[in-house]
Amino acid sequence: MIKNLMNIKEFKMKNYTFILMIIAAFLASASTFAQSQNTITRSRACTINPGYSMSDVVAISRDFSFNEDSAPNAVFFREPTAYTTNTPPDWDFILVEYYSGYADLVSKRSVQRNRAAARSGITFDDLASCSVTGRISDVYVGNQETTFDDTEATLMTTRRCDLNGETTVQDAVAVAETMGSNLGAYSAVSARRYGGPRIAGESQINMSFVYSDPQDFGTTLDGMKSGSINPNEGLGGGTPMTCEIGTLWVSHRVYAANN
Repeated sequence: MIKNLMNIKEFKMKNYTFILMIIAAFLASASTFAQSQNTITRSRACTINPGYSMSDVVAISRDFSFNEDSAPNAVFFREPTAYTTNTPPDWDFILVEYYSGYADLVSKRSVQRNRAAARSGITFDDLASCSVTGRISDVYVGNQETTFDDTEATLMTTRRCDLNGETTVQDAVAVAETMGSNLGAYSAVSARRYGGPRIAGESQINMSFVYSDPQDFGTTLDGMKSGSINPNEGLGGGTPMTCEIGTLWVSHRVYAANN
């Protein structure tokens, strides 16, 4: 499965920066929707320890016991296959933990910190070394679609966007909702609240699109190339935001509560 996914690395993304035009009519509905769909993520960059591969890290981690009193609602490993950067990343994957809110994060992190250190058997720290500090972001769902359809690994894209002028996070959620619907993909906007490089508050967001399976991603990209799928359909005049070209990831689902 992983071997097939990694073949996507050969896919060449067209390098360009584009402007997304936001429809002003989306403002009220986006604000209400965002408030009712709020979750947060804690993410850290990780490097695989010697003697292990990405496949090892994923497979072994899925076999760990996740306790409800301390485990996040979901855990994903995001492995970059086409990363948008001026310098290669000095890490192998991003560990992303989802929580229902800040009280949930504080409660479960407190349990983890207070737990006795003595443990038997292999632990995640044996598999990978992650940054001590992470990034905490608010996440707002744009378009709800099926993800991980009969698979534990799928493809997703992310792109960083600068919010120009009076553009708000809620505006970005409206764009993500429309584009996700056009692409047939789950979409969300994350706004960094703590950690990472210094930026002005609510001046930058990350927009993500997650596909049901790798084949769905390939079919959608072929549709965009042929012109039969237009991700920007329905986006009209309004206040612009400027986005980079996307980063392509293999998203490994490691744990999900009630899954």
